[in-house]
Amino acid sequence: MIIAGKSGDTSAVCKQLVRESKNRHKIDLFFDVSDKEIEALYKNAMAFVYPSLYEGFGIPVIDAMQYALPIITSQNSSMSEIVGSIGHYFDANNTESIASQLELLDKNQLTKPDKAQVQKQMELLSTDVQNHKLNQLYTQLL
Repeated sequence: MIIAGKSGDTSAVCKQLVRESKNRHKIDLFFDVSDKEIEALYKNAMAFVYPSLYEGFGIPVIDAMQYALPIITSQNSSMSEIVGSIGHYFDANNTESIASQLELLDKNQLTKPDKAQVQKQMELLSTDVQNHKLNQLYTQLL
C-alpha cells in the first residue's frame, strides 16, 4: 500500500501508525511528492482510495479518474457527486466499511471504469455543464 499526500498535521500520526502496524513492511509513505512522482504513482496504481470526511471539490479524485483507476472513496462527502456511478464507496466514519472495500479490491472484485464511462463523468464536471446547471438553479429560484 502506498500512502501519498502533503506533509501536515496528520503526517506525523500516519508515520506513527505505520511504525506500529504489523504490516509496516507492506506500507510506503510519500509526502510532498513532485508532479512527476504523482503521475508515476497513478500510472502504477491498482486503485485510488480517497477517504475524506469533508472535501471541497476533490481534484485528486478527478486526477485518478483520468487514469481510469477503480476509485474507492467516501460516500459522506462531495466525492459521490464527483465520481458518480464509476466509483466504489464506503462510510469514512466506519473502518469496517473501508476494510470491506479494500478486501474487494484485494480479491480483484472491483470494476475498473472504461474510458467511455470516465469521459462521460468528466463531461458532467465541465465548466459549461456546471454553468448551465447553476443558471437553471438561479432561474428556478427567481
